[in-house]
Amino acid sequence: MIEKRIHYCKSLKKTGKPIIVLDTSTGKEKNVKSIKGYGYWEIQYDNARDKEKKRGATTILRVWT
Repeated sequence: MIEKRIHYCKSLKKTGKPIIVLDTSTGKEKNVKSIKGYGYWEIQYDNARDKEKKRGATTILRVWT
């Protein structure tokens, strides 16, 4: 399974695509407006990593596809 880490970035709100999806297998990020159709997921408060914390995220939705 591939883990994807997903969080909302307030500073990207004006772009119309404030949701950041990080594919942990490739390290690539993409900005999207919405997400749907993913398999297993988990959400946990205060599980953000360094780069995510710098963007103001505290709660990350983890998704495996």
